[in-house]
Amino acid sequence: MIIGACIMIGLARSIAIAMDAGKILDTVVYYCAQALNAMPQILQGPGMFIAHTIINFFVTSGSGQANITMPIFLPVADLIGMSKETAILALNYGDGLSNYIYPHSSSLMAFLAACGVSYGNWMKWMGKTFIIWSVFACLFMMLAVAVGYC
Repeated sequence: MIIGACIMIGLARSIAIAMDAGKILDTVVYYCAQALNAMPQILQGPGMFIAHTIINFFVTSGSGQANITMPIFLPVADLIGMSKETAILALNYGDGLSNYIYPHSSSLMAFLAACGVSYGNWMKWMGKTFIIWSVFACLFMMLAVAVGYC
């Protein structure tokens, strides 16, 4: 179990190193900043939250996701005038909340199996709860942008 997490973190870090060595990191940062600048400032925080929720589907390790996305999203936050703490908050919400619904989350599936709950039954309840949590996360992200959370 631990070796799998170590491999995931190592692969994630290698992606960040390859992007930096290949001189494409700045290009990715630029276009991410352009996409976020196209939306109203108050919606930029929820935009980052949604991006992290999507990325978490592909990179299930929280530390692996941080290794991949933080070299991109922290400079993006600087470019669009968002605090780095708000960008990290988006990572925490996106990674933390989506782990309750993604079927390839090993801890979720282990807990469901141990409790004898099917994934379908879990999603009947958790799907609605996840939507409510996501709305609150977006509201908190908007608040963080509005007050310059740091």
